[in-house]
Amino acid sequence: MQCSGQSRAARLKEILPMCEQVMRLGIGFSELVAYHTAVIKRADLGNIPTESAAYRVMEEIESYERIGGLKNEISNLVMQKYAIDQICAQRNKAITSLVKLQSFGVTDEKIFNIHEFLNGARLGNVKRTMHGHPDSLTKMAPK
Repeated sequence: MQCSGQSRAARLKEILPMCEQVMRLGIGFSELVAYHTAVIKRADLGNIPTESAAYRVMEEIESYERIGGLKNEISNLVMQKYAIDQICAQRNKAITSLVKLQSFGVTDEKIFNIHEFLNGARLGNVKRTMHGHPDSLTKMAPK
């Protein structure tokens, strides 16, 4: 009887430091029961020893965490792609408009002159609004 008590004490001496380490990690009894249940279920489903099942459960948890990280990364990339698509859509629209104007025979120089004229008109409108002068559009056109 004393022999079994000594072997039990030896086993407990071996297990106790690991239990203390688990407790320092913040893993409580309920978490250990959940893990134990998952290991037993994995062992039964895979018809494998519990030691192998414990290792597989840990691998599955790590895999699940990697997948979660990948899903976050995919979400970030989708948002970046959307932003790039929005920027490119505006540029593509502008390029399409320029190509159409050129196909109607409007040269780059004429496009630039129209741009300058409209900018001058816009500046004139700002000045007119600020100073209260009712200048006409023709007076604002660059010479």
